Amino acid sequence: MANVRSSVFIAIQILLVSWTSIGIATGSNEPTTTISFQTPHSGNLTDGGHVFVGQNPIFSLTSTPSNNSTILNTEYEIISNGNTASNN
Repeated sequence: MANVRSSVFIAIQILLVSWTSIGIATGSNEPTTTISFQTPHSGNLTDGGHVFVGQNPIFSLTSTPSNNSTILNTEYEIISNGNTASNN
């Protein structure tokens, strides 16, 4: 009788543990990213826009997460004369 009781107890524990690992996830919006220049520039700063700057521009990128999310890593890309440079 003790063996049956412990077997039932172990089976219940396995079921409970498997249920607790099921998470409910919902999608959230993308983070908001903004750029600002401290040096003279021309062009469009909106999403998908292009900006022309002189040599060694000073700029700032800001990412804001949405809906209780966390940003783990950011990456940006600079294209100059057909050459692409990616940075973290």
